[in-house]
This record gives sequence, C-alpha cells and structure tokens, in this order.
Amino acid sequence: MGQKGAIEFARNLRKTATNSEALLWQLVRDRQRCGKKFRRQHPLGIYTVDFYCAEAKLVLEVDGTPHATPEGKQKDEARDA
Repeated sequence: MGQKGAIEFARNLRKTATNSEALLWQLVRDRQRCGKKFRRQHPLGIYTVDFYCAEAKLVLEVDGTPHATPEGKQKDEARDA
C-alpha cells in the first residue's frame, strides 16, 4: 500500500474507532497528558498504529475483540516482534 492508500486507511480507522479507542482518545487528545501530542491511527512504516506520540517515541495499541482470536494473536505477535 502506498502512502496515499495508508492515509485513506488511517482515516477510515479513525471513523470506525472502537469504544476503547474513543475513550483513550478523549484522555490523550489536545496535549492533555504531560503536554505531549498524540496522533490516532497513524501510519508508521508498514503498520498503522492506534496512537503515536512522536516526541516520546511512544506507540499505544488498544487490543479488543478482534485480537482475541488465534489469527489476531498471531498477527499481534508478528507485529510486536
């Protein structure tokens, strides 16, 4: 997927956020935590991460129901590595 495709993919994910992602976004948006800026559904390399803070070089991933399946767990392990 090219950069344009990655951006469109991230936009779609932002529109269809899970409840957990929406709640966490309310806590970290607008520099509410330590004055750090977080981005949600941010393309990073070959992945799109749930939340990213460039200043802290920090990625936050919110695992929900899709991650509980054997396939989801396998994808998560590969991504974590």
